[in-house]
Amino acid sequence: MTKRMEIKDLQSSLSYCYNEMLEILESVDGFDEETSLSREGFTIDSTTCGQKDGNFHTEYPLNPSEKNDDFHILEDDDEWRELFETYQEIENRASELGVALTFGPSN
Repeated sequence: MTKRMEIKDLQSSLSYCYNEMLEILESVDGFDEETSLSREGFTIDSTTCGQKDGNFHTEYPLNPSEKNDDFHILEDDDEWRELFETYQEIENRASELGVALTFGPSN
């Protein structure tokens, strides 16, 4: 496989990973769609009866092992953990190739 093809393949895999992570987050009450999902993580807003109430915002890193106040909302989610591991593998390989990939939806 040529380097160019590998980069294209890595980008496609990273976009798929992003889409799968976003799908999980969209099912979580309080997911802040405005800040969405980034390499830094994501934000969950407080809710009352399933509706955002504006009381507080909690930022979580992508890594479910990194805890925010001794808790990560997805720390027990095996699918999220697997996606994060895939994300890390893709980013590590991209770094080895000296390229920066876009962490976002596929076009």
